[in-house]
Amino acid sequence: MFSKSKINDPIDAPKADDVKPTVPTAPKSSAPAAAPKPKPSPSVLASDLTIKGNLETTGDIQIEGTVEGDIIHKTIAIESGAHFEGSVQRNDDPLSTGNSAPPQLPPMMDGN
Repeated sequence: MFSKSKINDPIDAPKADDVKPTVPTAPKSSAPAAAPKPKPSPSVLASDLTIKGNLETTGDIQIEGTVEGDIIHKTIAIESGAHFEGSVQRNDDPLSTGNSAPPQLPPMMDGN
């Protein structure tokens, strides 16, 4: 009678049918991922409000009412159908101290 020697066989070795391939996974971080902060809602000026003076903010403003005076801005959006009268000036840092007054334009030359 002939039998296979068990000297080279591991005692609890899994059979070929029982082996499943493993997929490497990224190591888990102990700290949770920081969720991006949501953009805050704009401040809304009601339609029955009139402001005379300066407004300063680093956030967004939605103006439904009336603001008297010129606008110095980094970005601006004026909706279709909105009524705008005045001047706007783009500036990368509109809140800097050098922009407290609108720029003075040179007098118009009449060509005479």
